[in-house]
Amino acid sequence: MPAAPGAEEGAPVEPAGRFAARRALGFSAAEAALVLAGAGLVAWLGSRADLFTLDGYYYLAKAKSLVAGQGLSVPWNDGVDDRFFWGYSLALALPVKLFGEAGFWALSAALYAATGFVFARILRRLPVGPEGRVAALGLAMFSPVALRWAAVPMPEPLLGLLAATALLFALRWRQGAGAWSLLVSALFAGLALFTSAGGLLVAAAAGAMAWSRLRTERRWGLFVACALLAMAAEGVHLGDLLARGASLASLDGLAPQLEKTGLFQAAWTHLRAPYWMIYRFDSEPWLYSRFFPPWLTVLQGLVLALYLLSMLAALVSGFYKRGFAFVCAVGALVLALIDGIWHPQLARFEYLVHLGAALVFAWGLERAFFWAKPRTRATGVLALALGCAALGGLYGVRGVQMQGVRLALQAGGRDLRAIAKVVNEQNVEGRPVVTDLGPRLALYLDAHAWLDGDERGYYGDAVPSGAGAKAFLTDHEVRVIASGRRAREVEEAFGLGEGEARAVKAPDATVLVLESPSVASGVAAAE
Repeated sequence: MPAAPGAEEGAPVEPAGRFAARRALGFSAAEAALVLAGAGLVAWLGSRADLFTLDGYYYLAKAKSLVAGQGLSVPWNDGVDDRFFWGYSLALALPVKLFGEAGFWALSAALYAATGFVFARILRRLPVGPEGRVAALGLAMFSPVALRWAAVPMPEPLLGLLAATALLFALRWRQGAGAWSLLVSALFAGLALFTSAGGLLVAAAAGAMAWSRLRTERRWGLFVACALLAMAAEGVHLGDLLARGASLASLDGLAPQLEKTGLFQAAWTHLRAPYWMIYRFDSEPWLYSRFFPPWLTVLQGLVLALYLLSMLAALVSGFYKRGFAFVCAVGALVLALIDGIWHPQLARFEYLVHLGAALVFAWGLERAFFWAKPRTRATGVLALALGCAALGGLYGVRGVQMQGVRLALQAGGRDLRAIAKVVNEQNVEGRPVVTDLGPRLALYLDAHAWLDGDERGYYGDAVPSGAGAKAFLTDHEVRVIASGRRAREVEEAFGLGEGEARAVKAPDATVLVLESPSVASGVAAAE
């Protein structure tokens, strides 16, 4: 018969009576406090964000377009985004409608808190004592990687919640719940895939957890139903892209990545990722030293060392014999390794496994006090775990702050909202705009944008160069050109003569308003 919840080998025996009730209440309060503190920190960090990664502009733009009744499209070039999945933009639409751009960090904080509470429910179904549960929650809620990617408009917080929920219901099924639990798990795994390609790993983890019972009971019909349910949402997304003639760019990039990535490199990068010093190798030395004093680097290095020792101890000891914890923790990190073969250098993909990493870390800290009496063990585990969590949180906060500076440097230090305000004031009729400032500016424009140039393959260069540039302005009835180049360079690039455009003052940018007779006659001829 399947084991009942909490009946696994090695499960802790709780003391009885009134003291046990008070003790349990205290630990529950500590868990809730850690979850809410982590969510509050995410909200604070997100509210201070001014610039985002390029991915974030796509997600925000699609959410805004959906609110405006224009579907999941982007307001630039042909409007089709074949790079990013739909799930996060759909979840973001209502918060954006209610709170504007601030909706992203309100959503992130809510998702972060919900993930923490679901993780707490998972921990209660594993052979983990109350001190270990508090330790794991603290380490999870203040993981540097988790804080970094929850503080910007990115799908990781949603993906984390969907993954945790899928694993919780798969665990319930494995422990004896009815078929509905596995169907719910498949639904959430499918929504995770609908949100990110990493959802495939979620489905694999849930399937691994459910497989032994499925095979024993020969529930092949249930297996097929779960597989179909897991693929349904993303099937709709792919079908829509194919119907619109998109190139499925995110899938096209898989094969080249697989060819050039070494397995050892992926293993080392991704196994250490939830607590590694990612920022030192991701920035110029002068920028890193501005945010990370040597003492913090050294202490965070100790946190990383303790985590890696815990990981090593888990792999060489009998950790996997304790049942579902192996699938949840070590298994999740192995899946991160598989994901790393595709994305060898992008630490954001470790967001998916920071919960499993926290569980391994907390287990390792518990084992370090095997020699101590119960009260000493509890005190030592909690003090060490929460100390590591505090250092990880501080490291993560500094990393988020440094990321903001890096994004400002990438944007040339420009105030993009101020530039957009100037453009919108000069384009009250809402005619198209041409810009080489990319989605960072296009998100804030009140008109459709044609993007000039490209940035690391994120979008196509829609504006031809040379003789066809001026004709493009005429054919598309462009009203304004907004550029990071000098006015004279822009005029030469588009073949604009004297009197065909007037310059408008804008902060750290060139804004040209087209008033050319040739453009006007071209528009009339087109009509």
